[in-house]
Amino acid sequence: MCNPMAIMRNHTKEDVADNRLLRVVTVRNMFCLIRSTGQAGFTILEVLVASVVFSIALVALSGISFTIIGGNKHSNKFVQASALAQEQVEIIRSMGGFNLGADMVLGTADDVIPAQLVNTYTGNDALTDPAAMFANPDYTQNGSAIPLVLSSTPQAAWVVRDNLPIAGMKTVTVVVGWLEGTAQNYAVVSTAMQGQ
Repeated sequence: MCNPMAIMRNHTKEDVADNRLLRVVTVRNMFCLIRSTGQAGFTILEVLVASVVFSIALVALSGISFTIIGGNKHSNKFVQASALAQEQVEIIRSMGGFNLGADMVLGTADDVIPAQLVNTYTGNDALTDPAAMFANPDYTQNGSAIPLVLSSTPQAAWVVRDNLPIAGMKTVTVVVGWLEGTAQNYAVVSTAMQGQ
């Protein structure tokens, strides 16, 4: 049984020569005194376990932080690409459309169609995959039909489909592609235009 007062009484003696009170406490009795007075501290083992738990939590939080930062970078690129795609659609629409000519039929010799709305490659009309459309465009942002090479900078290419969704209309699908590391990413915006 641990009784701190009894320990102090039994192990106290007076030193008459120095007129001081000396307290002699054994190691075993010292732990009893510390525990009973409420001044117990942490053991080395407790400190080590707490440090390991704190370190694991810190590593997990830093991993989450890197994931969030990566997600923010991807979101930023996606917003840039979507804005570029929408801007390109607006540029195409601002050209004033196309003229079906006297016969009012798309695809005949009397049509007046700006270069950027010409369906130059009918092999891409059935494509729905953004990567395939980007690789086989009718037109690109640099003013040609030569396919662009994906890079870290978003670039726009588009596919023109005649008589879609109905006769006399063109559907223009703008595909913006970019690379993030080795991952290929695409943003797609479509618009339909009526011939006049």
